[in-house]
Amino acid sequence: MWYVNEVNTVESQAYFSHAACWLYPLLLFLRFVAFF
Repeated sequence: MWYVNEVNTVESQAYFSHAACWLYPLLLFLRFVAFF
């Protein structure tokens, strides 16, 4: 249960939202390169 509480904290949400800003474009870029 401590893991769920940790994920629900504001710091964790801010960290995941910040990571998504560069992680999603990176995954799209890797998927684009995979086709070529």
